[in-house]
Amino acid sequence: MITEHQLPHTAAHITHTVDTWYATTTDVDALALRMLQQACDPTQVAVNLLPPRLLTFDVLARVAQTSPALLCLGAVAPGGVPHLRYLCKQLRARFPSLPLVVGCWGAAESVTETVALLRADGLDHVGTTVQTTRDHVMHVRQLVASQRTLIP
Repeated sequence: MITEHQLPHTAAHITHTVDTWYATTTDVDALALRMLQQACDPTQVAVNLLPPRLLTFDVLARVAQTSPALLCLGAVAPGGVPHLRYLCKQLRARFPSLPLVVGCWGAAESVTETVALLRADGLDHVGTTVQTTRDHVMHVRQLVASQRTLIP
């Protein structure tokens, strides 16, 4: 059910990577997240892509089952944005300490309005390009890795 990008299982990779899950709602969103996956350093982020069009219930169940260190959600505006916002609210309610990064890409007008709505929903890490989303993922990954070293 999940397409996983696995790193070689060596101690060096395991200690330096942060398991990151990417969820999406449409095939276009999935393509954008694949581009984001390619932009991330595989020695620092172990990327696992959830298949598109999973129901919110299924995403929540998968997160509960796997306990990812970071979850990145993506949508190409305006298509998957309503579901993206709903999913973010459900994730935040059920997993309040789970770091969320959101990529919202598309036409400038749609994205600007959507980013404002997502920030009003309490999401701090919202990227509007693949590059800025990657930067958010890497920044949050660094924070998660730092917390892991502080709390044995």
